[in-house]
Formats: sequence, structure tokens, C-alpha cells
Amino acid sequence: MALGAIACAGGSGPSEEAKTRAVAASIVGGHLDTTTNGVVALARAAHGQVGVICSGSLLAPNLVLTARHCVSQIGDGSSSAVLCGTSQFTAKYDPRQLFISTDTQPQGDSTLYSIKEVREAPGSSDVCGFDLALLILKGSGIAATEATPIEPVLDHAPGVKQAFAAVGYGLQDPNDEYSSGTRMRFDKSSVTCVGSKCPRLYDTEDDEWVGKSPVCSGDSGGPALDADGRVFGVTSRGDDQCTYAVYSNVADWADFVRSTALAAATSGSYEPASWVTDMGTATGGTGGTANGGSGGTATGGAGTATPPEGPVGPTVDPLGSSCTGDCPSDYKCYSATGTPPGICVPVCSASNDTCPTRYACSESLGVCTPTQSTTKTAHISGSCAVSPGAESAGGGSVIALLGMALSWLGRRRRRVA
Repeated sequence: MALGAIACAGGSGPSEEAKTRAVAASIVGGHLDTTTNGVVALARAAHGQVGVICSGSLLAPNLVLTARHCVSQIGDGSSSAVLCGTSQFTAKYDPRQLFISTDTQPQGDSTLYSIKEVREAPGSSDVCGFDLALLILKGSGIAATEATPIEPVLDHAPGVKQAFAAVGYGLQDPNDEYSSGTRMRFDKSSVTCVGSKCPRLYDTEDDEWVGKSPVCSGDSGGPALDADGRVFGVTSRGDDQCTYAVYSNVADWADFVRSTALAAATSGSYEPASWVTDMGTATGGTGGTANGGSGGTATGGAGTATPPEGPVGPTVDPLGSSCTGDCPSDYKCYSATGTPPGICVPVCSASNDTCPTRYACSESLGVCTPTQSTTKTAHISGSCAVSPGAESAGGGSVIALLGMALSWLGRRRRRVA
């Protein structure tokens, strides 16, 4: 089974020798990590077996942050290739077949925690720019004695050259499909560029950044951890030799993360952590809209959340939160396609245009709509938006896989929490 996402190849650009091929996603050249138990394995059950497919971060006892392509099919599922501006998320995987493990090397008899609900990044079904998901576990989740939750960074984007640690369960050798399934860590990663300032070859969205990081198949969904051990990036895609990766910037999804964390706390009957309700000056949750129809241009949006007036209670600013109907007062559910799901956006008018950063007032709709510029369909050559096997002007292939590795644990008896 091969599942995954594809991006442009090469650290500073594709090499002449780079080949367009699918590889499975582990930390190459890292070390065994038996202590960062807040980084968990995402496993899938099939045909009487259970196997590690992705990585994730435990944000709260019953809440896991991971990549969206770890829980949703891309296109018709017949190809693992992802072309930015074309590839879309389609069917969700059955959450009853997905499980979480905190073990350093999950085995057939490992305790597996069941998933109650999967929440995908709201606003668009585009793969590029929306490769993030949250998993709410059943019951109260994972005990503090077994794993320590990892706090997310929700108030700022990373800086260029910022150091970070990459942790995940992926391949330790990009040429060995059986080298995954063990939690590994690499402490010498660094941020290469952020958002629109990244070179065109990386084809990053505004809510993504690129890191010099040896992540590989199976590390998808795993975290980039800052010096304080907080997660600020989620592994999405990279080159076939596992030398760099594109990460989803967690801070751009602040409201989505907070609102889901609040729902998880309610489901698990525990008090949410302070980062859930302490809005501070956090960068707002991102959402996006998709212009429907053949050949439509997908656009993403992110805003700066303004803390609500009055005391902060067990609620968060709804900006960017996923919706299918009503939103809180002074917000409406907006979707460019006219069909749910959409995102909650503030109401506005010609005389009251107070939209958040990266939102603009649509007078015809009476709401603030995302204004994030798109490059998703603009790149026809020399970028990700080419078919497999196409070459850039320099002659090198421009796409390569960073997906998921499947390390089957065997037919031994397993325990499900």
C-alpha cells in the first residue's frame, strides 16, 4: 500500500540526476527517540493486520495533529502523485480503521487508541496549502503517565534559519521500504524559507514553509519542534531523496486548532490547556475557499484573529472555523462553491469594512472573504504543476514523493484503547 503527497524536488532546485519516482515517507540520519512520547504513530488496520502509515503530535490527551493526506484519499486513489493546483482531497478513510500508538516501535501487541472523529483543515479540498488534520480520540484519550502532550505554536510564523527538531516514524533509508516504523529524531534541521518568499520551485502556499530536514515516507504528519519542544510545523511533502520538506505552518490554523481542542476537551471531560482559551495576539485560523467547476482556481485565506471583547471564556474567535450552517453572531458561513463545508467569516458592509488581515469585504455578499493570492494553477512549467516525468528548463525532474510508509506489525493480537 502506497499513500502520500508529492512536491517539487531538490534542496535548492531539482538536480540533473533527480528521478521522478514514488518512495515510501522516516527521519534519515537521525537517532532513536524513546523520550518524545508526544510524537505518536498513526496506524491503519487492514486485512487482519495493523501498520504504521504516518506520524502525529499529541496536543492534548485525546487530540492528535497530523497531515490531512494521512486520513483522506487524494483524487481517485489510483496514484500517489500530487500536482499543486490540481490534486484534491476526496474520500476520508474510515476512522474505525485508524489508530494511535505512543510506542517507540509499535508492535502487534501494542496498545492502540481508537479515533472518534477526524477534522480536516477547513476551506478547500486542495492538497497544497490544506494538508493538515486533527484527530479526536475516543474517551479521555491517553494518560499523562504514558505520553506528554506537545503545545502548538499559534502566535507567529517561523523565521528563516530557525533551528528545529524533526521527529517521525518514517523511512530511515529512502531506498529501503522496510526501514520505517520506529520513532526517530533529527535535531539539526532548519527553516529554509517561509510562504511566498520561498523559491518558485518549492511551490509553497502562504501558510507553508520549507525546511532543510531529512524527513521521508512515514514522517508525514510529524512535527517540527522548536527549542522549547513546541510544534510549529506539520510535515507535508518533499523530495525523493528525503533532503528537505514542505511543512504546514501551525500558527496559520490557530482558530481551527483551538476550536477543535475545545471540542476535544468537552468530549474527554477535562479542562482545556491554557493555550486553548488564551487568545493573546494569535495569528488567526486559516481557511480557504474553492471556486468550483472545471478549471476553477482554488484560493486559500488566512487572517489575524482579534480576541473577543470581555473576559475570555471557553470560546474562541470563530474566524476560519469550519461550518456547515450557522456561525456565531456577526459571522456567517461562507463557501465560494455555495455548498458546505465553508468557513466562518465576519459580516461587513461598505460603511463598516473592518475585515481582518488577509480578508477583504465583499459588498455583494456582505462578508469578509479571504484574499490570499494563489499560484496553484499559474505554474505550468518549472514547477509542481506538471505531469510525472516532465522536466524543468534545467532538465531535472520537478516532482517527487513524500507520502506514507506502511510497516505492517503482523497478525499478532492487538489491544485497542
